[in-house]
Amino acid sequence: MPDQVPGFGGDESDAIDGTFADRLDGLDGASLTFVSLGTPNSREMHAALETLLADQYGVDSLDYYEKAHFSRPLSDEDVDTIVGDDVDGVIEGFALCGSCNSSSSVDAIAFENHGVSTVQIISEDFLDLNRKISGSYGYDQLPLVTIPQSTKYDSEAEIESLMDDIAAHLAAMLTCADCVAGDCGAHGDRQVQAADD
Repeated sequence: MPDQVPGFGGDESDAIDGTFADRLDGLDGASLTFVSLGTPNSREMHAALETLLADQYGVDSLDYYEKAHFSRPLSDEDVDTIVGDDVDGVIEGFALCGSCNSSSSVDAIAFENHGVSTVQIISEDFLDLNRKISGSYGYDQLPLVTIPQSTKYDSEAEIESLMDDIAAHLAAMLTCADCVAGDCGAHGDRQVQAADD
């Protein structure tokens, strides 16, 4: 596996073959890291998921790591720091713009190539772009869950409700290889729509 992900516009020979890390056997006792892009409501998402994943899946810890800049991929040193903490899986979010999705996708590929199961939380408005970025690195689609763009305006209570809605989808992306391959019908649609008012 490559030590680093080639940047956009690199030589075709540098392309990654689109392989994923092995998915986790389960989340009970897992140590996860929430990589925040520093976008609106990221801290609230982390707080809600920390409680939900512990209560519902037995996750031991969900550490919080905030990127220096939402539009830049993590440096090799940052990736090594996160992976070096014996992390079992990574959740990265909330990607709500084009440059966010670019950097988050490159981060996800870096983690997957370090053998760390990873899932992104992105705005549904940028799903097509995220797929195009994934495709440029040899992936049909990276593991992700989509939520409404308007989530950046939600209250803390609304964030908690939405995270409750998507927790099972995040867990599936971290543990189910068939879900990642797009071949699983057991865990429902990865795209989570806003609840009707």
